[in-house]
Amino acid sequence: MICFLPAHASTLPRIWNFIGYPPIGIRSFIMPCSIDGGECIRPGCKRFASARREGTGVRNVHALLETGGLMRRRIAFVSCVLVAVTGTSSAVQAQVPTAAAENMSTVGFAAAVDTEAMTRQFHRLKAMGAAHPDGAGSTYFDEATGQLVVRYVDNEDGAALRATGNALRAQAGDVPVRYEATTISLHRLEQATRSLNDDRGWAGPQAAMVHQVRLDELADRIVIEAAGAAEALTAAAAKATGFTPRVVVSPTGPADQSRRSDTAPYYGGLAIWAGSTGSPATANAYCTTGFRMTRGGTNSNWVTTAGHCGANGTQFWHPGGNAVRVSSNYESSGTDVAMLAPIGDRYFSRYSWFGGRDATTANPVSGKNTTWPAVGSAVYVSGSNGGLVYGLVTSTSGTCGGEQMVVIDTDTGHPNDGATLGGDSGAPVTRWNTGTSDTTDLVAVGSHACGNSVNASWFVPIHRVEAATDAVVVVGGT
Repeated sequence: MICFLPAHASTLPRIWNFIGYPPIGIRSFIMPCSIDGGECIRPGCKRFASARREGTGVRNVHALLETGGLMRRRIAFVSCVLVAVTGTSSAVQAQVPTAAAENMSTVGFAAAVDTEAMTRQFHRLKAMGAAHPDGAGSTYFDEATGQLVVRYVDNEDGAALRATGNALRAQAGDVPVRYEATTISLHRLEQATRSLNDDRGWAGPQAAMVHQVRLDELADRIVIEAAGAAEALTAAAAKATGFTPRVVVSPTGPADQSRRSDTAPYYGGLAIWAGSTGSPATANAYCTTGFRMTRGGTNSNWVTTAGHCGANGTQFWHPGGNAVRVSSNYESSGTDVAMLAPIGDRYFSRYSWFGGRDATTANPVSGKNTTWPAVGSAVYVSGSNGGLVYGLVTSTSGTCGGEQMVVIDTDTGHPNDGATLGGDSGAPVTRWNTGTSDTTDLVAVGSHACGNSVNASWFVPIHRVEAATDAVVVVGGT
C-alpha cells in the first residue's frame, strides 16, 4: 500500500488514475481515513478530484469504449489516496504521479493569497506611483515572497512616494509591501517606449523588421518584437533613448492564435476544429474554448473563445460532430472574444482542462479577477496545441490587433515555460485559487488572444470579457 498524505497545497501530489468520464454531479467525495488496517488518515485531509482519459495505465481506453467494454464515467479521488500495487491483468493500473503531473502544482504561485484583495492593493499602489512620476518605478507582485514590490528612485519625489506608502491604511487581505530602489522612473520608460513606437525612424533600414515595441514592467525593460537584426536594433534603440532594450526575434510578433475528445458537459480549454479532422489526437486544433458563462437563471449555456476564431454562425467540430457555434462575436466592438452556443443537446461545465496538449485533468473554476491583474502575478494558459504554459504578467498596457491586453512572459525558468501556439486562441487563462483550502481550484483571469510563438502571450482580462458579453463567469455548481 502507498499512502499519500499532503501536508501543504504546494506539496500536494496529484494522483491521476482514470477510466473515462463521470456523470454530472459525481465529481468528488471525502472518505474517512485511518492509518490502521492499511488505510490512510490525516486530520483535516483535503479532497481533490480529477478526470483522466488517456495514459499508460489505460492504454486501450478508446478501443474499449468503441467495443462497449468500458463505460464512460468520470471518477473522483480524495487526497488521502490509497493505492494498492498488486499484480493484475486489468487494463487499469494504479499509478504514481509523474514529474509532469507534479509540475501542475502550486509551484510558482504565492500561497494563501487573496488574489482579489492583492490585485486591489496593487492598483492602489500603482495610483500612488502615478502621483509621483519622477520618483516612482514600476510596481509588481512577487510570487516568490507573496509581497507587492514598489520600485522607487532615490530622489526627493521617491522619498515622498515612500512616505505616502508608509501612511496608507492597511485593508483586509492586503499583502506585505516591499520597496526597491531603481535608477529609472516608470514615467521615463513609458515615454521612451512611446517614442520608439510612434516613429520607427530610429530603426533606420531595419524599421520594416520591427513588429512592436512594448514595456516589460516586471523587468523594467523595453522589449522590441522584430523579425531579425537584433544587434542592430538594440544599438539603434539604445542610441535613441539611452535605454538598452531586449529584442525578441519572432516571425510575426504578436499574432492571432487559433483536448481532443470530450462529451457533454464540455469543459473549458476544449480543442475545436473548423471541420471534421481525421485524427483529433494528432491534428492541430483551430481554436480553444474558455470559460462557461451565464446571463442569469437558465440562460447559462455559453462558453467563450477568441473573437477572431469565427464570425457569427460559424460552427466548430469536436469528435462526435459539429458541437458549438458562434452565437455572438464582439471583436468588431473592440474586444477579441466570442460566445459559443451548443449545437443540439450539448452543454458546458465550469471545469477547465488543465494540462498539456492531451490534457486528461480538469479543475474547477471557483473565482475570478474583477480588474486588470497585478504586474508580476503568475498565470497559466491551457491551450489545445501549446498545452499548459506558465507566465508572469509584465504589462497591462500591451496591444494586439489594436486592443489593450495583458502581456505575459512565458520564459521565466518555471517547469511549464513554453510558447503558446496557433490554435490556442480563446484558451482559459487562470491562476491557482490559493485563497481557498481546495488545492485544485482555479481563478479565471482572462481569455488568451495572441502570442509570438516564442516567449510572450497576450490575453483579454476576464473583467473585459464579462463587460463585452454582458455575462459573468460561472464559478459554482457544475
